[in-house]
Amino acid sequence: MEIVSPVLKSYENWEEQVIALWDVIKENFKVYKNDTAGTHVHVAPIDRSFTLREMKAVAFACCYYEPYVLSILPYERRNHQYCNRNSNVAQRMGALVRSQSVCGIWTLREEINSLQSVEQVCEFMQGGMKKEHRYVLWNFQNLARRTGTIEFRGGRHLRGPVKTMWWTTFVIAFVSMAIDQVGQAM
Repeated sequence: MEIVSPVLKSYENWEEQVIALWDVIKENFKVYKNDTAGTHVHVAPIDRSFTLREMKAVAFACCYYEPYVLSILPYERRNHQYCNRNSNVAQRMGALVRSQSVCGIWTLREEINSLQSVEQVCEFMQGGMKKEHRYVLWNFQNLARRTGTIEFRGGRHLRGPVKTMWWTTFVIAFVSMAIDQVGQAM
């Protein structure tokens, strides 16, 4: 079963909505652990779209902090076929991320800054815009589509409200940090 919630706004009582959702699920279904399943969290600014500058800041943060994000992922999500590392899929970006040198990071920043469109950001982060290119840890393809979101695909299977809120909070905090901190340096 796939669960899709309505858009939850961080200034509303989204945590209460998550708890209510899980109350209904647990009342009506038996929830089993399944290591092949994962959680996808979509984020976007409230009542507006990401700017190109914000997209670039998040893209850079996803690249720069990839090893740290991987370290907190559940083991079964680290090399999952529907949650590939962006650096394993996007060749140019991956080469720069793996260099781990100051020059490589500087070049990565400059290349991301040179991107001129949402589609170019997606291409750089995922190696393409085809459907199969969306199976990465940080999926930017939704930015070029109706939803206008950045999707994090690294969360583990969920069995209750607490871990649902943990992963959601992580993604919101990561994207906010990228825009506030990394965006200033871009």
